[in-house]
Amino acid sequence: QHKSLTRLSLKYNNLSNVALEEIIGALSGYTQLVSLYVEENLSRRDQKYYDMLAHIIDLKCITSSKKNAEILRRLRDGTWDENEDLFIADYDSDCGEYFCSEEGDDWGWLGYFIGKNEQIRGVNLYCLPEEEDEVDAFMEGLCRNHSIERIGARHCEIDFSSLSPFIINSRNLRALELWNADISLENASNLAMALSRRQHKNLTRFVLSRNNL
Repeated sequence: QHKSLTRLSLKYNNLSNVALEEIIGALSGYTQLVSLYVEENLSRRDQKYYDMLAHIIDLKCITSSKKNAEILRRLRDGTWDENEDLFIADYDSDCGEYFCSEEGDDWGWLGYFIGKNEQIRGVNLYCLPEEEDEVDAFMEGLCRNHSIERIGARHCEIDFSSLSPFIINSRNLRALELWNADISLENASNLAMALSRRQHKNLTRFVLSRNNL
């Protein structure tokens, strides 16, 4: 009778989507709930998990700073300035839209919100997480994007097998730039295969510079 709950945290409970959906439905009457934090292992998440929580998850709980939370909010709410590229780095800068990755940032959610956004035109990667499951979750989300025209990567090693779906299927990708990275023969082959299988032959700029091949 007294809906006074203001904060709720559910972490690593191995919740199924059905159970999570029931919990969210039960909370619908709690109008004072201002912080909802749900975190499951990346391996247990799927698209429905993100879709169910996207508009109610507390962005401050899945980021390491107010600036990063604000970037996720604009990506989520569709208020991103299409003239601004997103820079993802392990350092901060006031020169552009920098998502400064630190402990506490959820790469799965970052990839999801990039994937769902329809305004963003450019993404520049200066770092990637160390854990493979975080990289996979981020790339899976990014590959769902349909508006990105430019992708740049510097000083980070991308597994092109995980980025291949985006390279192959994106109808808007115009520029791909790779700088200062170690690219193995196998990974170079994955990149070449993805480029050769592109359905839309509209790539106008491809840069490989200062890489170890």
